[in-house]
Amino acid sequence: MYVTAGQPFTLVFMTTPEGIVYKGYKYNCSISGSFIPENKKNYEAKLKLDPTLKICSFELIEIGEINKPIQINQASNCK
Repeated sequence: MYVTAGQPFTLVFMTTPEGIVYKGYKYNCSISGSFIPENKKNYEAKLKLDPTLKICSFELIEIGEINKPIQINQASNCK
């Protein structure tokens, strides 16, 4: 996917309606965040769900020789 550099980009992650089953319980989550991508940089985002701790999060990294975590901001309302 290509996005416009220098413009806020919002990511939204959701589990499927079936969720993730762990020890007989179904877990669902949805989470969003935004960042401003920089020109000629590549990023990777991953949904992280830990049903044992009931934590839903995602991580964003800049892919390079050394992968660098990227600050994720709270997503505002989309227009």
